[in-house]
Amino acid sequence: MMGNQKRARTQVGEMLVAMIVQDIGSSQHAVVIEGDDVTPARTVVLNKPEADPLTGVPYLSNDLQRTMLQVGLQDVPSSPTYRGQQLNALSESIKGLPPQYQAAAMPFLASLMDVPFRRALVQALCDAAAQESPEQVEQRIQKAVADALAKAGNDLKARELDMKERKTEAEIRKLMADAVQVGVQAAFAAMQGGAQVAQMPMIAPIADAIMQGAGYKRPMPGGDDPNFPTPAQTAAMNIKDPYVQGQGPRVGGA
Repeated sequence: MMGNQKRARTQVGEMLVAMIVQDIGSSQHAVVIEGDDVTPARTVVLNKPEADPLTGVPYLSNDLQRTMLQVGLQDVPSSPTYRGQQLNALSESIKGLPPQYQAAAMPFLASLMDVPFRRALVQALCDAAAQESPEQVEQRIQKAVADALAKAGNDLKARELDMKERKTEAEIRKLMADAVQVGVQAAFAAMQGGAQVAQMPMIAPIADAIMQGAGYKRPMPGGDDPNFPTPAQTAAMNIKDPYVQGQGPRVGGA
């Protein structure tokens, strides 16, 4: 009796599938496979037009006319008594699991409960499992604080390097200005000394002795010629004061 019932159910299923295939034909059709309390629903598109990526030949994906279909039936008891037995067995199995595994198994346990809001309960459990634990929240806050401190330290280091760079540039400009000032002072002093020697040649040996006593040594080879511009005519010297026109410029001169 049970064998005849199974064969009859299979034949009825095959006839039903044949009529569905005939109705759909080669037209594109989307089939929604319903999920359960845990597995979400998914959609399969039948007779979807596509093209071969290598040859470019068009074809139908999930071609219903060319697919060999076979009807399979399975006895799945769904009575409240059977579901209660599954619920008790799963509850006993979950009791000995660690807390993290118990949290993962709770949606499956709730799907076996015979309550009208079963789907909402499973969804609420899944949403609760996706939320962060207090430990995870604390770790995230600590990581954010550490990243902020590291970024602040990098900013301070960059500003410190920028300040050092500006300070170095200022020091270089000061050294260059000091070098120019020393050169100008040395040239001015040399010109004054040259003027004194030109006016009174007898002081040249004394000046040399003073320089040697101060540790001056003649450079070998000699220094570079500064190439200062010189006037075409020498300045007048020993002019009478006050100067009287017609009496000559020199002292005692005609």
